Amino acid sequence: MIKKVFISTNKEIGLKCKKWAENNLLMDYIITDDINDCDIFISVLYDKILSKDFINNKKCYNFHPAILPNYAGVGTITWSILNNDKQHGVTLHLIDEGIDTGDLIDVVKFEIEESDTAYSLYDKTMKELFLFFKNKFINILNENYNLVPQDFSLRKVYTYEDLDKLFDLSTFMRATYFPGKSNPYFYRNKQKIKVSYK
Repeated sequence: MIKKVFISTNKEIGLKCKKWAENNLLMDYIITDDINDCDIFISVLYDKILSKDFINNKKCYNFHPAILPNYAGVGTITWSILNNDKQHGVTLHLIDEGIDTGDLIDVVKFEIEESDTAYSLYDKTMKELFLFFKNKFINILNENYNLVPQDFSLRKVYTYEDLDKLFDLSTFMRATYFPGKSNPYFYRNKQKIKVSYK
């Protein structure tokens, strides 16, 4: 019996993974463009919530661009840098009814450099995700994996509201403005750059 595989393509990395998968399919599998007509759903940065009925009637997997359970939700690359983590990663897990709560299949980790920005770490994460996808795709089709429940005592969920608060520097700038005193600063390419409230 032919099994139909849907790979989310709402992001560029999803398109890249889908193209690779089309050229590396096992016999008895096809790639479908119809999300409602699939047996296997693979999320690659898919940003919609799936219904309970959908999840219960298909095999559903997610390639999450961070280490779970520590970094569920959105903006995880930004938070990894803000939390001074030494490593970032990509997680493959089953999709269940929660947000990034499904059992873990595998995690790949890589170093965060001191010079990394959210942009450079995102680029690095997408490269690692693509390699991870290629490494795990056939295992997903064959259900060749072991499941590990997440340790929810380590769980942190980051939201769009958290990001909005992060980007609003109004209180920080007010709290550091004092004429004749030092201005806030940041380093770019080892150069100290001051930020003015005026």
